Amino acid sequence: MLGGEGGIRTLETREGLTVFKTVAFDHSATSPFINSNERSIIIKIWLKKSISGILLYMADETKNPQSIDVGKELITWSFPEYQQYDRGPLWYLVTLILASGLMAFAYQDRNFLFIVMILLVLFILFTHHRRDPLRLTIALHERGVHIGRDFFLYRDIASFAVLYEPPHVKKLYLFPKNSLLQREYSIPLMNTNPLEVRKILLDYVREDLEKEEESTHESLSRLLKF
Repeated sequence: MLGGEGGIRTLETREGLTVFKTVAFDHSATSPFINSNERSIIIKIWLKKSISGILLYMADETKNPQSIDVGKELITWSFPEYQQYDRGPLWYLVTLILASGLMAFAYQDRNFLFIVMILLVLFILFTHHRRDPLRLTIALHERGVHIGRDFFLYRDIASFAVLYEPPHVKKLYLFPKNSLLQREYSIPLMNTNPLEVRKILLDYVREDLEKEEESTHESLSRLLKF
């Protein structure tokens, strides 16, 4: 039990307690205010409960498909985690020339942080191309969408869109609700029938008819082969 500077106890002298009826009513010697030590204990308890609530929310059934009944699997396919473009010697030569020019400009401006960033990007581009991308699996169930190790209930998806302009654009877009880390999920359809995917999702999620083209960074990535 917390509260009161003196705790729950009777403050009496060595002479003993005075009979209650023989003295005038006076203020208690135990202050009802919470001291700094007790305040810190209360704050720690509140923080502990708050953190526990956050952890429970993060471990919600929407993130763990094994903890709920996801329903019947309606359609599934696999896709690479990123698009691997065929880059020839000319692409690497042009990239090195542009990077060298940018680093020379940054050196004249004494912007050494920008030089480090350019070197880091070059390192990622040259090493990333040497390994094959991982294959991820997406499955549409009766209750939600399973992407890799994550599961999203249909109620947590605001809308979807299917863009099909072969041979370059064949993608499914999912727009989650209240997402702070990722505004949309772009999933290659590969050889999956886009009409079948759209028909399934229409039973559960609203279709975004305003999404008529891929995002700018996706277009630039395909153009520059990044």
